[in-house]
Amino acid sequence: MRGKDIINVIRKGGNYGWPRAVGRAGVDPYIDPIIMWKEATPPGGMTFWKGDLFVSTMRSEALIRIRLEERNGSHEPTSIERWFAQDRSSGTCGRLRDAAVGPDNRLYALTTNRDGRGRVRPGDDRILRIAPQAK
Repeated sequence: MRGKDIINVIRKGGNYGWPRAVGRAGVDPYIDPIIMWKEATPPGGMTFWKGDLFVSTMRSEALIRIRLEERNGSHEPTSIERWFAQDRSSGTCGRLRDAAVGPDNRLYALTTNRDGRGRVRPGDDRILRIAPQAK
């Protein structure tokens, strides 16, 4: 099965359906993910920064910013932005393996193009430092 990469909010004792349900099944007693991509968007690492969830992606070559809002004890995405790539194969930085917040409160992303699966670019692999932006 291709695609169906997801993000779940994990709850103690929660049943997310695997292997009987994949993605948004909409079937009780399974808990649906808060995000599901129809096309493959393999996530690398992820972190929260300034209230938003940032997900590094490898094959789709983007840093994805997910704005979340808490509603009735659950987190709902309000918008999804793709940084460094307009589509799933044109990323300006290539495959992004991880995202983390540094001690300087900046967001960092790590490229992974020299692992045999990415297109190697001058200066790879590298750590990208991203400055804070207003919401």
